[in-house]
Amino acid sequence: MIITAAIIAIGVFIKEFKSGDNLDTLNLEWIIHQLLFQLSFAAIMEEPLFRGFLWGYLKKYKLRDISICIIQALLFWFGHIYYMDTGLNFWIWHPIAAFLFGLIIVKTKNIAYSLGAHALVNTVAQIFMFYYKVL
Repeated sequence: MIITAAIIAIGVFIKEFKSGDNLDTLNLEWIIHQLLFQLSFAAIMEEPLFRGFLWGYLKKYKLRDISICIIQALLFWFGHIYYMDTGLNFWIWHPIAAFLFGLIIVKTKNIAYSLGAHALVNTVAQIFMFYYKVL
């Protein structure tokens, strides 16, 4: 199911941005496709790594959840160093989002919630980047 969603999301993403026609007006279809794309790629790859494997590894060392939350947020932020030239996006929003994704794990003990939040945050960021030319 994830692979199918990924294939559909790639196709839609390429079609939408290749034509450029749909960038003039914000539409629900584009938002849904963007959310599927984000769920299929960034969130599905990054959440298991940072809030799954890394979290579990650090837990073995008897670190408190808040310490793990800070460490994973810093590593997540560093993992997005290629956004360094995007100003507030890199210096403010990435570390805040990473920390909040960690807090979701602390509260829910379930990576599915942080995965959904990650996809939603990325989708909102895409809306601001492509429609409002910010971030």
